[in-house]
Amino acid sequence: KTSSALLHGEYLELHVGNEHFAFARMTNNEYVIIILNSSDKPKSLEIHIPHINNGKLNDLLNTGDTFYIRNNYLKIETLWPNWARILKLS
Repeated sequence: KTSSALLHGEYLELHVGNEHFAFARMTNNEYVIIILNSSDKPKSLEIHIPHINNGKLNDLLNTGDTFYIRNNYLKIETLWPNWARILKLS
């Protein structure tokens, strides 16, 4: 699958932690958030998303998982060890 946001989109750093990292890539037509956990332990995160007040995100890497941005915040209950989420705004 191709993603114009991942290939050519503007980069926005959203969160940097000791063993976890989140960023967005965006174009006029697409918004994708990538969240990485390099720890050997699960992690929960609440990430500020400055450009989007509310929205639904589908996880492209973990099929069937859906998340919501509410009041500019995205809450991830479980980010598995040594794993990632690729979330596309729908």
